[in-house]
Amino acid sequence: MRLLIILSIILVYLLLTKKEHMTNKENWLNYRLGDIIVGECYRKSYERNYFNSIGKLFPNSIAAIYNEKTINLKNNRFYNMEILDNIIKDKTNKNNIPENDNIVIHLRIGDSLVGYEKGNLIYNKRKRFKSGTYAIKLESFEKLVDYIKKNIKINNKKIILVYGAHKKNEKLNNIYINEIKKILKKKNVSFTERLTGNPDDDFIFMANSKYFVKSNGFYSDLISKIIKKNEGVVIDSNNF
Repeated sequence: MRLLIILSIILVYLLLTKKEHMTNKENWLNYRLGDIIVGECYRKSYERNYFNSIGKLFPNSIAAIYNEKTINLKNNRFYNMEILDNIIKDKTNKNNIPENDNIVIHLRIGDSLVGYEKGNLIYNKRKRFKSGTYAIKLESFEKLVDYIKKNIKINNKKIILVYGAHKKNEKLNNIYINEIKKILKKKNVSFTERLTGNPDDDFIFMANSKYFVKSNGFYSDLISKIIKKNEGVVIDSNNF
């Protein structure tokens, strides 16, 4: 009986931890790494204060270090991939490097999902992307998995799902992720999830991957550029 109680406590803890880490940890909420690196927050006057305060809000973060290293640059302050790549290399350790047979998939959740009606997810519309949204749509994900099974010729390949929302949206996030996992199970594909609640650690992990599937948004775009720079393989989910 005592053992059963202990196991129940452990199970509840794991479930609560998983739910918490589906959304970034409290000290990482509203952290917008991609928008800082490309200068999106700088160009918008109403977000300039956030941009200038990033070092105080998120000390020693990738965004804070990037701002510090580029503050005196005139022509290439933003989208400076050389500086960003060096920051990632400095922060890389044995715990945030995927195996060579891992296919890392970035799933944009949180603000990419806005509703659920009649059994269908409603995505946040973004016309500038070919898919029309930040997220990898479920129907596209099925085609993506088929492509990976057929075209990525590596032994013991395993998919790693990486996700974490910078804003709380647990209900829709859960629906989306559960549907993603159903597809992988139906396709008989081995997979695991990386739930850290830390967008910097996730960024470093994904940027070190040999095979990477991008979703939409600056965060995923920057990871793709680093991987291509280091001769890795990037698969664009917009093509499915």
